Parts: sequence; C-alpha cells; structure tokens
Amino acid sequence: MITTPSKISGTVSAPPSKSYAIRYLFASFLSGEKTLIKNVGSADDVNSAVSAVTALGASCSFEGEDISVAPAPLSQNTADCGESATVYRFLLAIAAAKGINCNFTLAQSLQKRANNEYIALLKAHGAAISATYISGKLKSGRYIVSGEVSTQYLSALILALPLVAGDSEIIADKPLCDSPYVKMTLKVVQDFGVIVRSTEYGFYINGGQKYISPKEITVEGDYSGAANLLVLGALSGEVTVTSLLPESLQPDKKIIDILRDFGAQVTCAEDAVTVKKSRYNPVIADFSQNPDLVPAVSALCAKASGESILKCVSRLKYKETDRIASIISSLSAVGVSASFDGQDLHVFGGDPRGAVFPATDDHRTLMLQTLLASSAQGDSKILNATCVNKSYPDFFADYKTLGGLTDE
Repeated sequence: MITTPSKISGTVSAPPSKSYAIRYLFASFLSGEKTLIKNVGSADDVNSAVSAVTALGASCSFEGEDISVAPAPLSQNTADCGESATVYRFLLAIAAAKGINCNFTLAQSLQKRANNEYIALLKAHGAAISATYISGKLKSGRYIVSGEVSTQYLSALILALPLVAGDSEIIADKPLCDSPYVKMTLKVVQDFGVIVRSTEYGFYINGGQKYISPKEITVEGDYSGAANLLVLGALSGEVTVTSLLPESLQPDKKIIDILRDFGAQVTCAEDAVTVKKSRYNPVIADFSQNPDLVPAVSALCAKASGESILKCVSRLKYKETDRIASIISSLSAVGVSASFDGQDLHVFGGDPRGAVFPATDDHRTLMLQTLLASSAQGDSKILNATCVNKSYPDFFADYKTLGGLTDE
C-alpha cells in the first residue's frame, strides 16, 4: 500500500475497547444468562474471545456491532485464541475454575510469549495443561503472582476464583505493571455482581459467588486505538474523536497529557477529544502503566527536534513481536535515529522522509508506520496492512475519512 503525506481533518468515533469487550464476553458467559453487549466491535482479538466462550458453552450471535451471549450446551469445539494473550490466559483460568475440559489453539506469536510461570501456578492449584488442552479443577487457596510480567494473570484469577469452592487470596510479590487493567477487570466483575476485596498485597476473593448479568452493557471507546487518530491531528491537522469517556479507567487516556506536553492544542468536551497541530516538543514520559501508547507516541517523537525519552518500555520486547526492535526499524526507515538502553527508548527526532517500511505482523507497529507516512516528506510503502485487524479493523477506513491518502 502506498501512503502519501496528508492534510488531516475531521471527526470519527473511537473504536470499541477490545480490553473491555473481552472481559464482558467472559463475564457474560460466566453469568449463565443472556446478555447483550453493545458496541463490541469485530477486532480479531474479540473474535478470539467469542471462540473461547463458545467452546466453553455459550451461544454468541452478532447483531451488527453488538453481540448477544446466551448459555448453550457444552460443545467440543476448540477455542482458537489467535494472537490474543488476554483470551488465552483468561480461558485457562476460567475453564479450570468451571472444571471444563477444553481444547485450544494458539498462533505462533502467542506460543512464544511468557506463560510458564502462570501455567505452573494453575497446575499447582489443580489444573492440568498441555500444549493444546486443559482439564482438571481449580482449587481455592493462596496464589502468589508476579505483577512484573503481566497483570493479565491477575485479571484471569480475579475473573475465575469467585467461582471455586472456598476463599482465595491473590498476592502480588512485586509492584504491578499495567495496574489500571486490573482496575478495569475489577469494574467488570463488579458490574456483574461479584465482590473482590483489595488487600495490602493483592486481593481476597470469597468463593462460591455467582455472576449476575446486567442484561445489557455497552463497551466504551478505546483510548489505545484512538491515540493513533489523535496523534494524526497533532502531526498533520485537526482531529476530533468521539465516544471517549473522560472518567474512563483505561490507562491510555494518558495520551491527552502527552499530546499537551508535545505542544498540540487539545480540547476535551463531554465524550469527545479534539487535537490540533501546533508545536513539536520532545516527549519525556513514563510508560510503565501504558506500554501500548509507545508506538503512537514514537511518531510524535519523530517530528520533534531533539531527544525524546520514553521510559520503562522494556516489556515491549515480549509482545506479539519484539516491539522495541520494530519501532526502531520503522523510525530508522524514515531517517530517524532511535536506541534502547534496556529500560528506556531514546528517539532523536528531525524531518522524517518517505520510506518503504519493513514488513510487520504487529498491529500497533503498522499504525505507527502509517502515522510516520502521513507526515513524512514523500510517499511511503506499507506492507501487510491487514495485521491491523487484530485490534482496529476500521483503522484505514477512519484514516481515509480524516483525509489520509492511500492507493487502496
């Protein structure tokens, strides 16, 4: 796909939050009642969650952008987790808590991600897990989890342990990374009538609880996906993104503060955020709680004269790809120097030029490349544009609505 530097202007709606959509899908299944989830979207990761709950014993019917989840006889279908670590980790804990034997498949990139510690923890509490199958019954007890690797482990246990007989305690032996995502999980279980108590070192969960369906629930707009659109406005014109809740728990809401520091004009009104191009200041920010913002923010850094420092980004090496390497190679393609010191990413901005970008299978890197192309000098070529479907299948449609120029 050839992308041409573009004057950006217009209004679009934020994509649905896949993080909330996935959590609502599993909670709806656990309620055993019919639930309508509105604005669920069609991202690949959401479809993987639908596959998972269907394999566990749910009937899922799409109605446009909404989905109805209802109880169904337990099937023998295999859950296709695709590339979604969230879906896979939630599936294992929930299947074990329900005592459901389940087959699953994983994309190659997901097979490489860190799960050994989590699997060992589940096995120690009654689960039996092989490369493609889980069986056994999860037991209550004391679960010690490292919050340093992924809070998806904690979120999975928060969803699952209220179902088991007996009370459980989750202890995080290190400070939590991505802790806002745990707060999102706590909100979801609360929406379904489940009580989880916070303690000094983690959480205390009474067993034998029941999920109660709210009957209908709406997925809010996604700050992670919207960040790319807002960055477009800061780089190339003016953009308004609607369906962004100002009181959202999503950690990537931090993009608003980053854009202001960058020098963009930012206006927030009700559920809409407007960003207008202005100055290009270097960025210095901590991303320990919002690593998904790093690719989009890297596009800002590419245009800012001087050194930007994106702190605490080392976990990006263990995403779908080594995202640190893919960001650096994408920046290098447009003539922008960047380096990684083991913890922080240093970007030395300047005047990006059009380029043929290295192929990527990573959705967030693909969006970074599009942002770079939109404001570079000269045309750019982007490969494998379909990988954006993992989180934001309408990205290029929205990009074109805003004035983005491509040959497709």
